[in-house]
Amino acid sequence: MNGAQSLERKIYAVHDRDLKQFLTKLSLLDKVLKGELKCPKCGCVVTLDNIGFVAFSKGEVEICCDDIECFYKSKTEVKERMENET
Repeated sequence: MNGAQSLERKIYAVHDRDLKQFLTKLSLLDKVLKGELKCPKCGCVVTLDNIGFVAFSKGEVEICCDDIECFYKSKTEVKERMENET
């Protein structure tokens, strides 16, 4: 790999029909249903209709909306954090 560090990542997908069960396992379903969770990137309320992705970082769960800009911001932050760790 020409000295490049190999990174292994796992990506999990949750089907719409399993979303409530997934959020229940994370103890977040009630918060989503009550409108208590906001996207950490744009501040909009995250609902079952606009949930975009769930990220896990340093023991924290981050639930973001489905706005592509929020996904891009999150990806950029993860990439920068990984670069700073090496």
